[in-house]
Amino acid sequence: RRLDDVSNPEADAFIAFGVGNWPNRAVELLCEVSFTPLCSPTLLNKVGGFSKPADVLRANLLHLGDTEDWARWLALSKVENPDTEGGIFFSDMNLVFSA
Repeated sequence: RRLDDVSNPEADAFIAFGVGNWPNRAVELLCEVSFTPLCSPTLLNKVGGFSKPADVLRANLLHLGDTEDWARWLALSKVENPDTEGGIFFSDMNLVFSA
């Protein structure tokens, strides 16, 4: 759920995943999370394998909410001007894993 959807006065806490920049909310980091790109063997064979980071752009990228994670990973991998706007967008990590 989105933070602005939480309106139950009975709730004492709400745990959310994100960068923690939520105005008018008391935020406490519970743990650091890191991700790494994953690819099914079937898709890897279909796209001809990956030999460098930019090769992931030949596949449909799966996004959790927005394109920031892929943009950040590709920038850290020194991929210049990657187009991360395409792909499939999900609102839940479990859906990303299932896809």
